[in-house]
Amino acid sequence: MNKKTAAQFAKALVSLDCADEIPEGWITAREFAHHKKISVSHSQKILRDLSVRGLTESKKFKIDTPRGFYPVPHYRIK
Repeated sequence: MNKKTAAQFAKALVSLDCADEIPEGWITAREFAHHKKISVSHSQKILRDLSVRGLTESKKFKIDTPRGFYPVPHYRIK
């Protein structure tokens, strides 16, 4: 393995242990559920339906969860 490849590999490994910076306006289904006082599963269905209809967009951001750093879908209004 050459130096450049080793450095790239090391950088990739370090990035596994950190959360993404979430831009303003993006929320998770859990946050939406808490705000609307509904179940998380119901909020996921609502947000998926809105996304399919083109009213929201979704993107996965890596956040710190009890299971470690994990990509979680976030949603925002278009």
